[in-house]
Amino acid sequence: MNTKIIVIVGPTSTGKTELAKALQESLLPKVWLHFSVDSLIYSLPDSVLAICNNDDDWAGVDGPLLFRSAISCLRTLALEGISVIFDLVIPNEKKTKELDETLAGLDALIVELTCDWEEIKKRTIGRGDRTITEAERSFNTKFKTLRVDVTFDTTRASPSEISDQVRSLLRDKIGEQYSAGNVG
Repeated sequence: MNTKIIVIVGPTSTGKTELAKALQESLLPKVWLHFSVDSLIYSLPDSVLAICNNDDDWAGVDGPLLFRSAISCLRTLALEGISVIFDLVIPNEKKTKELDETLAGLDALIVELTCDWEEIKKRTIGRGDRTITEAERSFNTKFKTLRVDVTFDTTRASPSEISDQVRSLLRDKIGEQYSAGNVG
């Protein structure tokens, strides 16, 4: 089977989106769509998004519905033949199970990112679209039931360094198709 999904999981501010963007570039000329739960969250009205992010108040948003919708889109895109890099924070065991069920029967590479807490705090402050409380809650959430193919610590590793390693894993998994310059 040809890998059509790369899932990147980890706490907020571990570099999931930056890794997804680096992978998109390193896997060219094959085009991979980067999609995430945030793709739906950032389609909310600015005033609602400001309350969510600045006040860590998600009461006006149906988070479980957004999560289910995003992973449903992921499955549909893959079944249609679109290669997808999907990143997300998994907030609880129920969401872990929902993701596992969504990926059932699909060929997915699951990449977990970790990072030291002090670095996550620094990144969270720098990005300005999350609260420290939200970052800490995400950092302290650990679920062992998700099958992970590889884990990278992003405390000091750059997205391009990790992207090169993921590309090598894909090459090892399914052959020369993922060699640099021969990704088609």
